[in-house]
Amino acid sequence: MWLNVPLRAVKEQLKPTEFVRGAGEVVFDDADFGQMLWSLCSGAAHGDQWARLSLPDLTVVSRGEGTAIVYLSPSITRMAMVAMAAFAMVKKGFELHARRNM
Repeated sequence: MWLNVPLRAVKEQLKPTEFVRGAGEVVFDDADFGQMLWSLCSGAAHGDQWARLSLPDLTVVSRGEGTAIVYLSPSITRMAMVAMAAFAMVKKGFELHARRNM
């Protein structure tokens, strides 16, 4: 039993998005942030273009009529923030696991 629900029912009905949102709620008090963090990490891990363009710093070099030349560079600050948030979620998961298995 888990939260008064048979474990089998949890495994069959719990969707990954619900799990991620629940983790965001527990760790950050914000389900939307948990889902956004997961989506960003997943997109970056899978090489999705939208994620690759979300993480780097962007500097506009020049602008033309309807065009722009931009320089993308790694953002240590953004990468560190994502890594720290992911660490917080993993740490909380281990704490909850240890508490559940006492």
